[in-house]
Amino acid sequence: MTISAIIFDVDGTLLDSMPVWDGLGCRFLQKRGIEPEAGLQDKLFALSLQQGAEYLQQTYRLPETPAQILSAFDRMVQDSYQHHLPLKPGISELLPALQNRRLTQLVASASQLSWIEAALDRTGVSGYFQAIYTCPEMRLHKDDPRFFQAILREHGLSPEQTLVVEDALYAICTARAAGMPTAAFFDPTSETQWQEICQTADFAYRTPLELLTCPLLPKA
Repeated sequence: MTISAIIFDVDGTLLDSMPVWDGLGCRFLQKRGIEPEAGLQDKLFALSLQQGAEYLQQTYRLPETPAQILSAFDRMVQDSYQHHLPLKPGISELLPALQNRRLTQLVASASQLSWIEAALDRTGVSGYFQAIYTCPEMRLHKDDPRFFQAILREHGLSPEQTLVVEDALYAICTARAAGMPTAAFFDPTSETQWQEICQTADFAYRTPLELLTCPLLPKA
């Protein structure tokens, strides 16, 4: 079987952005004089921004609404996306190589659309992608197979011929539940789960350029 499309995650997959998110929820609480629970970062890592905001609001009985918490997150991270976050090593070479193989390349992220657009434009790779999909825009989360299924329908793609590239275990599981092959990219924030990620994903790569060895890709 040869694939015809690839859906890329952004944070930790295309962008070296996970340090920005590391401890974001904890910093948000600490600024308000609230001591975060042990393991909060791990809990939030598996949630979308909306889900994370709802979790903080409900668990810590915050006076802010989830929408207000999201706005606070936005202010805390948007400068990094607009001006600082780099591509992961090898991405700037990988994307044109995949384009040369006539693959449809799409983006699917749990982050805000404006952040993703700003970062991909600034790093010069936005032109390689036919479309960008985000959880806030689609009102679906990456723990729901319907998120990926909606993207497939919009582009007339079959799940078996669409590879999902992710760094997060929960999203890899969701893509597999949608019947899609998966490839994992290593990110240090997921190091403790890397063994399980390797066992779950169809393919696992320590560096992005290794994706070019994937047997599902059409020949160059």
